[in-house]
Amino acid sequence: MPSTILKINSTIGSLSDLPNKDYIVLTNLQIIPPHASLIIQRSWYSLNFKECKVAVPFSVFERSLIKTHSPALFLQLKLNIQPSIATATFNKYNNVDFERQITCISPIKEIFIQHQLPISPNALLFEMIEELLNTQNIQNIIAYQYKADMYEMQHYSLHQLLSLKV
Repeated sequence: MPSTILKINSTIGSLSDLPNKDYIVLTNLQIIPPHASLIIQRSWYSLNFKECKVAVPFSVFERSLIKTHSPALFLQLKLNIQPSIATATFNKYNNVDFERQITCISPIKEIFIQHQLPISPNALLFEMIEELLNTQNIQNIIAYQYKADMYEMQHYSLHQLLSLKV
């Protein structure tokens, strides 16, 4: 099966070492696809099956990762995202809803499109990341609690995504 390779540029042992930038955050790295959320000006934005988290303090995100001992990848964005746009966009969503084809990246894609990034509205996570890499909109990939020097993101189809069990 095809995959997208993400080369890790640096590793941090503590989230306090994460530079104060904007990021796509990949968690649940062991599943296909991993979960994607955003960190914007030290606030966390995440859409999952249960809820939509909007402008949650970074410390809450940090405690969650530490508590679960979860690895994460931080894809540093070249773009500085306007928090007001992120908040307004994420506030439109309640939760992931596969029947309506709403995934964790739906608000993220919408934000990127509003910021004039060349993202297809129908892109899957690996396609969105490839588009961002190809246009140099990801500057750096930082790993937390992840030992390898690269991450292989398996490709998947929309059908496979929508058939995932909640």
